[in-house]
Amino acid sequence: MTKNLLSISSLLLGIAILMLGNGPLPTYLAIKLTEGGIATWLIGIVMSQYYIGFVIGPFFVQKLIESVGHIRSFVVFGSTMSAITLFHIFITNFLLWGFFRFVIGICAIGMFMCVESWLNSRATNDNRGQIFSFYVIAVYLFSGIGQFILQIPDEKGFMIFIFFSILMSLAIIPIALTKLPPPEIIKIERFSLVKLWNKSPTGMTFALMGGVVSGAFYSIGPVFAQLNNFDKNTTALFISCVTIGGLILQWPMGKLSDGKDRRKFMLGVAILLIIISILLSILNSNIYFFLILAIIFGGLIALMYPLGVAYTNDYLKQDELLSATSGLVIAFGIGAILGPFFASLIIEFTNSSGLFIFFSAIGCLSSIIILWRMSRRDTLSVAEQSDYLVMPKTSPIINNLDPRGEELEE
Repeated sequence: MTKNLLSISSLLLGIAILMLGNGPLPTYLAIKLTEGGIATWLIGIVMSQYYIGFVIGPFFVQKLIESVGHIRSFVVFGSTMSAITLFHIFITNFLLWGFFRFVIGICAIGMFMCVESWLNSRATNDNRGQIFSFYVIAVYLFSGIGQFILQIPDEKGFMIFIFFSILMSLAIIPIALTKLPPPEIIKIERFSLVKLWNKSPTGMTFALMGGVVSGAFYSIGPVFAQLNNFDKNTTALFISCVTIGGLILQWPMGKLSDGKDRRKFMLGVAILLIIISILLSILNSNIYFFLILAIIFGGLIALMYPLGVAYTNDYLKQDELLSATSGLVIAFGIGAILGPFFASLIIEFTNSSGLFIFFSAIGCLSSIIILWRMSRRDTLSVAEQSDYLVMPKTSPIINNLDPRGEELEE
């Protein structure tokens, strides 16, 4: 294990530093927009631009990587992200902030694709699972830790932007200095969303709904905190609890779904999402109880995408796994684009609790679709099911690291 970790240490260090800077940036932007008196529905539109860049970015990123290579591409994306972050100090027009979110979304997906291509080139059938796990931990853990940067005193109002920019620039160094040989260019295989729906409506729906909830929470969750008079320290702790909850609860909960009717487990997750969301909407006066609920909530929303992937894989041929999972990444991204807008609209016409009422409504809709599909399709036997795997929502390249696809190489 130590040998595997050392072989990819520069890649993991780069992505960890990146997540320290990029992970808490949307939290801080949402806080600044709320403090600036921007309408919640406009904040939703601004924040959703990141996911538009995230969805369409791979098609542009691929061409740049093919043209100049992985290291130069990573440097370009990292430098651009760092510079755009500094632009927030000098340009306070919220419409331009939306454009900044779009560009940062493209840069983020580009940096993820570069690192994941390298990780894939280092992975073998013997160490693929370990490399995948190290990467997942780096993404979730350092994104959660990064939230505490918001607690740094910032009387001038721009020092945190500078701090984020410094971290994004520092993330370039381990990658630029890596001695690892450049990986082969990995083609992103496309899989029709219509075909994906025909293969597994339940899996695609759960992945999409996972995008709706994740996109809405990480974009509008800080707005909820501000409207409930959370200070920056409490807001950072709140977002961090949800993020870390997604890491610590994914694996044990996901493994419980193996060997069972996965749709029943997905239904249970959807029902729990309804219950926890309702509790979060009415029980925010006791901060300790609220944060415990936030950890559970984070685990639930982090489960949705990988459960959707695992269930979809149950109905795919081995040679369809990679391209289909790329389609699920797009479905997740579409959901993440829609989520912030609709969640912010509900808050605009109700109150801050409307955010978690929205999440409970998503849980209800997911439950209805799962129940409908359970009446239309028989349950697979345990032997026919694929294993659950903790998965970050980063780029389509991550699918090549999925240990469930190892048979393709044998």
